[in-house]
Amino acid sequence: MKVAIDVFVHTALGVPIGSVNGVLEYDDVPQIGDSLSFVFPPRKDAPRVASFSGVIKVTNRLISVVNGPEAAKALVTLEDIVTTTTDEGIAIAKYLEAGFGLGFKRYDP
Repeated sequence: MKVAIDVFVHTALGVPIGSVNGVLEYDDVPQIGDSLSFVFPPRKDAPRVASFSGVIKVTNRLISVVNGPEAAKALVTLEDIVTTTTDEGIAIAKYLEAGFGLGFKRYDP
């Protein structure tokens, strides 16, 4: 089933970097507290970021009332990705974008 995900990326000092979102396929809708693994990207050319564990916890979920073959059945928000630097946050976002087909929206610096 299609599940939309959304995660906010910022530095430890609170500087907003952007958001990563998109739709992924899961057998079941992830529950609050579940950890999603982004360790093994389906697209093998994604550049790994050493500081990123690849595991992000689900913090909220919303079940959609919209039906249809292309509609996501749920939206899950993930815990924020907190980085030391802006460049590190951008690198992690680009890894998720390249490796998992997610979109990265960079906030204005």
